[in-house]
Amino acid sequence: VMRARASAGGFEDEGIIAYILRETAKALKYFHDNMQIHRDLKAGNILLSRDAKVYLSDFGVAAPLRDDKKRQTFVGTPCWMAPEVLEQASGYDYKADIWSFGITAIELAYGEAPYQRLHPLKVMKIIIEKDPPRIDRRRWDAHFVSLVECCLQKDPKRRPNMDEVFAKNGKFFTKANHRPLLEILQNLPSLETRIPPKPNWGAGDAANSEVPAQSRAASDSWDFKIDDGDDMCGLEGLSEFEMPG
Repeated sequence: VMRARASAGGFEDEGIIAYILRETAKALKYFHDNMQIHRDLKAGNILLSRDAKVYLSDFGVAAPLRDDKKRQTFVGTPCWMAPEVLEQASGYDYKADIWSFGITAIELAYGEAPYQRLHPLKVMKIIIEKDPPRIDRRRWDAHFVSLVECCLQKDPKRRPNMDEVFAKNGKFFTKANHRPLLEILQNLPSLETRIPPKPNWGAGDAANSEVPAQSRAASDSWDFKIDDGDDMCGLEGLSEFEMPG
């Protein structure tokens, strides 16, 4: 949706961002209340219906969290993964989802996650070693800035749980407004025209056919190749995450 309607990438209307985040937070709270962690929260796993209902999706790497035990498995998408997940030192719990929620908030605002154009190995190094990313205080409302900062605490013990996310950020969530989003969704072209169909290759012609360039681009953006080398290490001169003002 962001790519289809926003020239700069993200949503400029904080009411839309607050609405999507509020509804996502409700789903995540339900998940955590039932002792589950999602482990791959990002905008790409938030679905929007034509009437602006918000759905959390993709539970392929979700896991139960019983008896206060922590998980150890290294799963997720690098740009959204919490430092403790990457470090693999003492395990992680539902607070890893809170970090991903904060990154998703940035993604909705800017159209991409911090460091998304960098090689995954460099992303992991930055997340572990650098200060957490922030949004521009000059551009965004103080309540939105506060939400991002409280979720993106490197120490998971300092991060809020979902009940605290709602309690501490009520003023931001009161800005939630689905009407502008509804207008955007209703004016979008059909899903069939926005997503190129997958090629229906037969056994005989697969070797002589090429994947359309648009499909390749969509797939390549999620194809993390560890052996691509330093030429994949990203934007010229960029060592830390900096969002434009």
